[in-house]
Amino acid sequence: MLNDTVCLLGTPLLLEMTAQAGLPAAPYLLALATSANIGSVMTLTGNPQNIIIGQASGMSWATFALRMAPVGALCLVANWLVLALFFHRRLGKECFIGTRSVPPELHVHPRLALKSVLVFVGLIIAFLWGLPMDFAAVAAGTLLLVWSNRPPREALVRLDWTLLLFFAGLFIVVQGFMKADNLLLSHLEQWMRPWSEHLDWRNIGLLSTAVVIGSNIFSNVPLVLIGSHWVEKMANPQFFWLLLSLTSTLAGNLTLFGSVANVIVAQGAQKQSPLKFRDFLWVGIPVTVVTTALGVLMLWAF
Repeated sequence: MLNDTVCLLGTPLLLEMTAQAGLPAAPYLLALATSANIGSVMTLTGNPQNIIIGQASGMSWATFALRMAPVGALCLVANWLVLALFFHRRLGKECFIGTRSVPPELHVHPRLALKSVLVFVGLIIAFLWGLPMDFAAVAAGTLLLVWSNRPPREALVRLDWTLLLFFAGLFIVVQGFMKADNLLLSHLEQWMRPWSEHLDWRNIGLLSTAVVIGSNIFSNVPLVLIGSHWVEKMANPQFFWLLLSLTSTLAGNLTLFGSVANVIVAQGAQKQSPLKFRDFLWVGIPVTVVTTALGVLMLWAF
């Protein structure tokens, strides 16, 4: 699932669990947001920018996962260690006191849950088999919509049409920029060319830093859309596709607005445990620096 989906589903559950346990929610909310971003680097369907990279590079879902899953797993461990270092004293003073409030009554639909799991497993198999990701996703969604035997309006009414319109407009604007402003693009290409012709530590470090900063200024999706036009011209395109995916994704942990997943967590927790920009930045800087450096090192080693 996308990192945004994980945060959308996980935030209310996490708030309920920490409230029942009498624990502060902020450390766990930060863990949810940062881990969702890091975990999304493992597959081509983990986040929007990876989907774009998958379409542009022609890399298969399985090939990408084989390269990036170990990187993401080790970065998750590093993220846990950084967060534990920041919050171990605070959490060490807290005591698990059991249930403070009565948990809400859950209404489980076993048949619908089983159908959802089967369709989801089928979708993963389709990805591993090498079927086109867009076709597999639409086919799985259509199958579940029909097989669930529920009115389609229940699902369609919950679609975030504003978000879909935002992404559609984003693609149009970026494509227009790519076709119209050739002078600026040529200057950027000349500026980046020395970095991409030689795979040494200095150039990789400069390029990674530029992507992390650019992703937080312009957002990672448009940055990847623009950068994808240059990667094929680089000395080692497959390495740079993976590097672009890694750095643009991990850059989302730098600030509260670096990733849509972060914003989803912050909005969902606004009433019960608001996350401040300063608090997120205080944790986001070391998490981003450590995980990005570790991830780039692993990519170079591979």
